Amino acid sequence: METTYEVKVYKILTYKGPRKTTYTVRWVVTGKRWREPFDTVALAEGFRSELIRATGKGEAFVIDTGHPVSHRSKSTAMSWYKFAVEYVDARWAQLGGNSRLTTSGARTT
Repeated sequence: METTYEVKVYKILTYKGPRKTTYTVRWVVTGKRWREPFDTVALAEGFRSELIRATGKGEAFVIDTGHPVSHRSKSTAMSWYKFAVEYVDARWAQLGGNSRLTTSGARTT
């Protein structure tokens, strides 16, 4: 995991399309451009402020993902399979026969 402190965060780009408006946060990590689109300006401002806060605290950014080291990437998050297994384990004792059948059938799809 290679990191750097060379980060520049730009202002939010607003795109008004024919159906909806999107707000894109743009930033550069060691010359590589990154973009993250959001449906609302509040979500975009929140994400942008996280990036600015990380640069202000002096955090390193991961070159491969473009995110700060403290930011959990999508790949390190809980997998769908693990979530489904934990959910069924937690609920199994409280469910009746038909509910168990429905729950297991819904998780297999």
